[in-house]
Amino acid sequence: MTIKKIIRRAEFFIAQFPLIPSYLYIFYTKRNQKDVFKTLRQKCLQYYDFVADKEIFEFLTHTWKDYDRSIKEIIFPQPRFSFLLHRIIRESMFAVSGGKWVAEPIKFIEGLIPKARLGEILQEDYIGFPILINATWHTSQNTIHSFYHLMKFQKETGVAVETFNTIIEWGGGYGNMAKIVKRMAPHITYIIIDLPSVSCLQWLYLATIFGENSVNMVYSPEIKIKEGKINLLPLCFLKQYRLDADFFIAMWSLSESSKNAQDYVSMHDFFGAKHLLLGCQESGPAFPWAQDIGKIAVKRGAIIQPMDFMPGSSYIFQ
Repeated sequence: MTIKKIIRRAEFFIAQFPLIPSYLYIFYTKRNQKDVFKTLRQKCLQYYDFVADKEIFEFLTHTWKDYDRSIKEIIFPQPRFSFLLHRIIRESMFAVSGGKWVAEPIKFIEGLIPKARLGEILQEDYIGFPILINATWHTSQNTIHSFYHLMKFQKETGVAVETFNTIIEWGGGYGNMAKIVKRMAPHITYIIIDLPSVSCLQWLYLATIFGENSVNMVYSPEIKIKEGKINLLPLCFLKQYRLDADFFIAMWSLSESSKNAQDYVSMHDFFGAKHLLLGCQESGPAFPWAQDIGKIAVKRGAIIQPMDFMPGSSYIFQ
């Protein structure tokens, strides 16, 4: 290990020290999640057997084909309770910037939401072993990051997330955005379209938190989308469903997808969603069609707004 890495690791542990009470609070109040996780992980593997090796590559960039192979390491031979600490999860599904990227979103959301309500929404869970950054709300950067996007949409459009009935999220990470939305508005029918491997991980995460009956894993095209539930739809079955939504979310996920994926979403007019919340970066070798999704959305009336404290990335609102 180099001196630079040793210093960086020491700085991390020093920064984490004031958060020890928050970790202890979460580990104690949500300690049952570890037992629930253990009872569900075998079923996660069974679900993966149903959806494994189905054709999805037309929707993926080369970068995400590589990520998909690595994500399977988290699931096999047994899913890991601390999976949020895995390198590939942090690389592909996390916001890892500091400075303004942490301070400004916290200040923004604290000015919009009553304290008691904010605590209910932001508090982290034990499953995954998330790294905390805020002792006031016992929360992580990723949760602040996700909730901020929703509140930014709400402020820019004047439309409250709670007013929606059906939300489709393209690429839902490990399920954090879905968790936040369901805490805000339990009535919402939430559909995540994702890689089969990621859908299984989302099921394990969300079922551990909300209970197995609240999460519908679509492991066969015969399974219907269930109203009021979180529905996990692997990409391999996407073309066999006719989907409709009020609100479509894709935070850096559609911009990281293939041209075929963007064309499919465009052809289906964002699954009929009147409202959009998208995040995209500049096009580059890893994601050559990243900026194209903005052009597609603008044609249907969306606006593009640069992210002030995340250079190179933009919001797309409608």
